[in-house]
Amino acid sequence: MLDEQVKTGKGSVRIRRQPSPNGEPAVLIHGLGASGHNWFPFMSHISDQLDMTAPDLPGFGQSLPPSDQDHSPKNFAEIMAEVIEKTYPGQSVHLLGNSLGGAIAVQLAARHPKLVKSMTLVSPALPTLYPDLSAAPVVLSALPKFGEKLMQRYFELPPAERASNTIQNTFADRRNAPENWHEAITRELAERDMQPHQLSSLLATLRSLLATFFDRSEQAPWNLVKSISAPSLFMYGGKDKLVHPRAAKKVPYFAPMAQVRVLAETGHVAHIEHTAWVAEEFSENHLRNRIAY
Repeated sequence: MLDEQVKTGKGSVRIRRQPSPNGEPAVLIHGLGASGHNWFPFMSHISDQLDMTAPDLPGFGQSLPPSDQDHSPKNFAEIMAEVIEKTYPGQSVHLLGNSLGGAIAVQLAARHPKLVKSMTLVSPALPTLYPDLSAAPVVLSALPKFGEKLMQRYFELPPAERASNTIQNTFADRRNAPENWHEAITRELAERDMQPHQLSSLLATLRSLLATFFDRSEQAPWNLVKSISAPSLFMYGGKDKLVHPRAAKKVPYFAPMAQVRVLAETGHVAHIEHTAWVAEEFSENHLRNRIAY
């Protein structure tokens, strides 16, 4: 796997690319507080069919915050569009996004339709009327001043404990986590603790994301979904603690041609917890069964 830096107009973005000579290009966008590492299980599963790139979003992983300090899904989408244009010049890509990455994917697909061949969203962080009490700490973290104190106290916990909390909150069954996943997340969190922008980037991104939930303009997320022409697949976890699976009911109203799947016994990160399942659904919808299982 190649580890590279892509220069954009708002700073460099670290990408991990898994080339495939005959594979169709794909860009995979991670969720809040994560990194491109979250897509590695999926990348390993279908490496023979896709030429895949997993960026670290600005301010996350090994990418510095955007130079304009705009952490909104819209701005991240513009930066990801540059990454696509420089990584796959003149080509359109299969675009996949989880959680925050799903919200960014919607912005990108709506604003840059020529860059997107298909769109696959896994538990996308789009506005919903179905709040879940498990997500309350995330929402409370967005409150001014209180959010800073809450996050600072959370970051005082050892990386191993935070890794355990992450797995507990994002998997339906922590036993479904890949082998050594806890160790890998712990290591990544420890590395991130050395970055002075970690807290500010996380809070700025969270607040910008939640602001889209109150957008009533033509540029509101679900209105953008209506404008997307690329073949789309929406996937939700039946036991997701962060994005309620009932959100799947909204999709047909805004994207009647989209495919919708609710995966039973699955949490917020189906592409990690049930990688083969997600890969198969992606293949059937966007690669026409070219992957053999």
